[in-house]
Amino acid sequence: MYTLTVLMGLAVTAGALAAVYRTFGRYPVDVVGIFCGYFALVFLVRAAGVHLFGLSPSPAFLPDFRGDTGLFALTHLLVVEMLLGVFVGLALSARGTVLRNIIPHVPHQDETKVILTATAVFWAASLVAVVVIIATVPSITQMMRYVRIDKGLGVAGRLTEILPSTMYFTSAFVLLMYQRRQKMLMYGGLVLFVFFGAFIALMGSRNSVVLPIVALLGGFWLYGGDWRLAMRQGRLPKKSTAVLVMAGLLPALLLFFLANLRQTLTRNIETRTYTGLDAQNLMISVNLHIYDAFTSIVKMIDGGLPLRYGQDMWLALVSVIPRWAWPGKPEVINTGVEVARIFEPTRIMGLPISGPGEWFYNFGLLGPLVCGILTGLILGALRDRYRDYLINPFSLVLGVQFISDMIQFGVSNISPRRYVLIVIPVVAFALLLRLLRGSTAPNRSHSWQSA
Repeated sequence: MYTLTVLMGLAVTAGALAAVYRTFGRYPVDVVGIFCGYFALVFLVRAAGVHLFGLSPSPAFLPDFRGDTGLFALTHLLVVEMLLGVFVGLALSARGTVLRNIIPHVPHQDETKVILTATAVFWAASLVAVVVIIATVPSITQMMRYVRIDKGLGVAGRLTEILPSTMYFTSAFVLLMYQRRQKMLMYGGLVLFVFFGAFIALMGSRNSVVLPIVALLGGFWLYGGDWRLAMRQGRLPKKSTAVLVMAGLLPALLLFFLANLRQTLTRNIETRTYTGLDAQNLMISVNLHIYDAFTSIVKMIDGGLPLRYGQDMWLALVSVIPRWAWPGKPEVINTGVEVARIFEPTRIMGLPISGPGEWFYNFGLLGPLVCGILTGLILGALRDRYRDYLINPFSLVLGVQFISDMIQFGVSNISPRRYVLIVIPVVAFALLLRLLRGSTAPNRSHSWQSA
């Protein structure tokens, strides 16, 4: 009975996810495709690994929920409920939404020297950050522990916030030079991409390295092959999803390697062990065990854990208000931190439970539906704003960034803060392009018509 329930639940979840993608998506690298891909990894692949192949929940202090037919049915009811909301939100956004007006757009038609100069400004600023950080930390080998564990950078730690944006802008620059067949500039951009990525990895920030790589690989996949001919003929390029899936193994393996590197350089601070390259460790290193925390909190709520009644969503809105503007602002704590305290009260750590988990924890059964509708509306706004991703690498890359860093598996407690962190550099980059461009309109010769 349990196995049959799992198979049916996964089939229904897969069907709901396929309905969203087939109705509103076009390629796996557009905003709807990326969201559906991430969602499938957690709520289909990880769920199958735990419930069908016996992988144990992680971290180890979570309850073992395998074999609980009722709990599985409830969790996937919540997941399908959210996907229904996503479908509704995307359908509503098809008629237009004001949300697109708060999403910045970066044009790609400027002269190469203009885009090169704007990107170089971020390279220079990031290089300054690198020099200051290296001058501050005791040694390169101790940098990860100093930055991530000891928090030794203090105010200087704010300098690190420019590095993720620089990685995304660099990936867009490389893809644009790839489109324009400017090989020397493309290779130069790749060298800087590797340099800044390696430095970020040494600081222990895995996602800020791997997610721009996802954008870069997705762009090479989309803009390669028959893309140039298809754009001239005014048709959609033909692409192999199997090739993209194979390319996607590289970021997964890189996450695994960086997880091991972090454990090695921080020594006894980290509690997870990734020594063996098997399904369980690979899933954990890619953070697919968010499903485990999601299912565990659903189990606790179903067992009587009180709801938070919107407290996390209120704090999410409060979090974007600067402390100087509201000195008495309440302390903002991520939902994941509160959840971790339930299972491991003696440690300070985060345990993300995904969008549907947070909204269920705050509002009960209707929470995931509301989460889905909001997520769908934002996805629709991103889809509309970056509809030129087929010819504009900046739209492709920013779509990846918004989904990976802000939306992830549904609108959550951290989404407003992530929005601010993404938008400020993007607006600065767009304004820099306008300033460098002066009164001259973008040069349309650098679009797909002449590619």
